Amino acid sequence: MKKKERCYDVDNFVVWRHIIIVLLLLTASSGWAQKVVYNPLYNSSWRDVETGDWIISLFDDHAIYDSKMWQYDMKSNNKVVLVSGDEKLTISIGKEKDGKRLFTIGSKKHTLSAITPKSIADYPIADNTSFNTELKEGNAILSGWLRCPKEMIKDHMIVEAVGFNIASNDSQRCSVQTDSLGRFELAIPLVGTQEVILFANSSEDEFIDIGTFILTPGEKYFMLKDVQSSQTLFMGNDARLQNELQLQEDCPFVSNAGTIENPVSDDSVSVLAQKWIQNYDTFVAQSKDFFSQHPNLSKRFCDYIRADRRCYVCWGILMMHNKTYSQLLPPEVMQWVEDHSALDTSLPVNLITTMSSVLRNKRDCYVKADPRMHVLWKMPSILPWLEEKGMLHLNDKEHRAISEIEKMHREVFTLYSTMKDHIELDDSVMAIQEKYKEEGKVIEAIHQSDDYHRAVEMLCGGDGLDIMYAIIDSMCTDTLTSSIHQAQILNDYLYEEKEALPKELERYIALIKEPYFRNDIIKKNERFKRQVEVDEEAVNAVIHPSSDVEGLTDGKAIIDKIIEPYRGKIVYLDVWGTWCGPCLRELRHWHELKDELKDYDMVYLYLANKSPEESWKDIIGKYELTESNCVHYNLPDSQQHAVEEYIGLEGYPTYRVFDKQGGYHYYDRNNDNLLEFIKKIEDLN
Repeated sequence: MKKKERCYDVDNFVVWRHIIIVLLLLTASSGWAQKVVYNPLYNSSWRDVETGDWIISLFDDHAIYDSKMWQYDMKSNNKVVLVSGDEKLTISIGKEKDGKRLFTIGSKKHTLSAITPKSIADYPIADNTSFNTELKEGNAILSGWLRCPKEMIKDHMIVEAVGFNIASNDSQRCSVQTDSLGRFELAIPLVGTQEVILFANSSEDEFIDIGTFILTPGEKYFMLKDVQSSQTLFMGNDARLQNELQLQEDCPFVSNAGTIENPVSDDSVSVLAQKWIQNYDTFVAQSKDFFSQHPNLSKRFCDYIRADRRCYVCWGILMMHNKTYSQLLPPEVMQWVEDHSALDTSLPVNLITTMSSVLRNKRDCYVKADPRMHVLWKMPSILPWLEEKGMLHLNDKEHRAISEIEKMHREVFTLYSTMKDHIELDDSVMAIQEKYKEEGKVIEAIHQSDDYHRAVEMLCGGDGLDIMYAIIDSMCTDTLTSSIHQAQILNDYLYEEKEALPKELERYIALIKEPYFRNDIIKKNERFKRQVEVDEEAVNAVIHPSSDVEGLTDGKAIIDKIIEPYRGKIVYLDVWGTWCGPCLRELRHWHELKDELKDYDMVYLYLANKSPEESWKDIIGKYELTESNCVHYNLPDSQQHAVEEYIGLEGYPTYRVFDKQGGYHYYDRNNDNLLEFIKKIEDLN
């Protein structure tokens, strides 16, 4: 095939070529277009060769110096002029020689070396500074720059910090929104020097794990997190430890030896515990080599690493204690834990997050091993011990019953260790308990006897908390550790019960010797007391008097009268009782259901069955069932029974739904999943 000829107008081509060249020259000379050349100087960070501190970073768009971000007024390969508000700073930069440059920043001269790794963990000088162990509340101020691609930040990101208090179940969380460049400043509440986890989320659900740091109240920190280079750098008074913490991924760790899901024998726990201990011994050997290779690592970093790994192993072992038949660790394992789990009072108490769990689980082991608690808990296995102490006299029938109940417990334990299907497991356990029902009656009679009550009074004083405090005194050699244990116990009550301490428990507050923990419990307890007054007002606003349906005896008539004011709304009915465990478990999570149904105009109607008025009101307040769309009745028994017959009650709790016209609809919360229920609500709408 003949090649197709192309025809060119040579004159026009030459003319256009000259025009393009002229335009390029004009734009270049006028500054309209600049050739983009990658300059490594303007994508670099620099540290002082003598101190090892991070001094300055120069990027294409911004610079960092003196714990803040600067803009460029002018920049070249040997001179930079920075501006920040009204402040202007001139920097002269010498030529690079052996990886170093002389920076003259204002009137100060620094010999700096480029930071090439992800962090600056290795400092040229040693630091033997110890941790500040003062236990005081305050904020650490963390400012910085998340240097992310613009498409990740969009308009902003959220930076969040999470810390933990050794004496409570509470995590301290705070967050702040960055600007469009990724800059932020966050005040982080602390209780003494402590671990803080930092992370960030974008509006597009991009997650950035910034890291774990150790911050101190009253200090100011500046951080650069460069997402693209994975570099994290800290600047400021307390920056060295934060920079060293970036070395953790290279530092020896204790390998996880595993956990136990189902109950097992003591031998199985011993085998797994030995694996944990062997892994710890390996860490100890490896850490010696690591620290010798990095001789200038600060004392604080080395102390933290050793304490953190030690606590991690104790945590891993102690978590197994409730998987044995006795719910105790084998004696030799418990002794190893005891030798390695003491709170190091030369370190801040909130330094190691896992220490809180270590103390709780160790205390639990001591409590479960104490025979006085077995007496208080009415454990059949303690009855022969009481007989040996001369506090009980048991006949042959009672001895046989104790032996048989012990056999029953072993059979149940075996089921829990082998069966995975929960429904089948529950049925099997009930069958075993039924088999030993007569022996159980014998044991119950012993527990009801005067001799047993006298034994409880003599050994326990009728108060398990007194025993727990006595156990703590025997466990602890210092007031700080005992104060943490005591504060944990009272914190647990406040957290679980969501109410102020009863008067009989308030006396334990004074036993906490450490002022911070004592005052913290006092503040929380007072807050709950004040909340009672607020709750009482809120509860009274949502409860309705039985007089609303006075004289009515028919269940349908009672319901129709109650829901009449809510025509045009969907009414969700919950029949419950203060005495009903499953009812209370469901009420704890009612806000989750309400959040799922927030788009629907609904009324939540609660009818309480045989519930004393005081505890009825108490639960309404405690579980915050006091929003404006909540309606509560505590009807007389006869009217409540009539309503339950009308709706076809099947047990407690029972749920039903009434549409906008008052029509009744069946809803089985146990079998209908949430999506199916929402579909029903949509159909009713």
